[in-house]
Amino acid sequence: MDSITKKCSKCEKEKPLVQFVRDARRASGRGAHCISCNRILSASWHSKNREASREKSREWRLANPEKAREKSRRYAARHPEAVHSAWLKTKYGITLDDYNALSEKQDGVCAICGERESTLHVDHNHITGVVRGLLCGNCNRALGMMKDNPMVFTSAARYLETKERKT
Repeated sequence: MDSITKKCSKCEKEKPLVQFVRDARRASGRGAHCISCNRILSASWHSKNREASREKSREWRLANPEKAREKSRRYAARHPEAVHSAWLKTKYGITLDDYNALSEKQDGVCAICGERESTLHVDHNHITGVVRGLLCGNCNRALGMMKDNPMVFTSAARYLETKERKT
């Protein structure tokens, strides 16, 4: 354990040097604030300066694409539910609670074939964006391959019925 200590300029507590943020610009190699105080100060600055914070973050991501991708991967690994929730909101306009309620309403099975799947896909109208239900991967792909056209499905069903009678 590091026995060197430093006094935080915010909380004024004496703490081990390892409890201070790294700062290569300072002689000690550590910042003026302890990690706890730095988090509070940083959150306060970001909430007061949202646009500047977003711009700074965007510039960093553009300048460091590999680091940004790695940072995103680490976040996704630690917070899969938050990532899924954000994706649902962005792609389909629904929350994770909406998805879970829909899954519960369908009893966790595909709305078309009734198969129970570990992952159900969100089916939506590609023109209006309205969510229709949750489907298994096969049924979701089938709708897409038939271009969500009910007439094509009716024709396919007639085709199967006539071919079944002949065999």
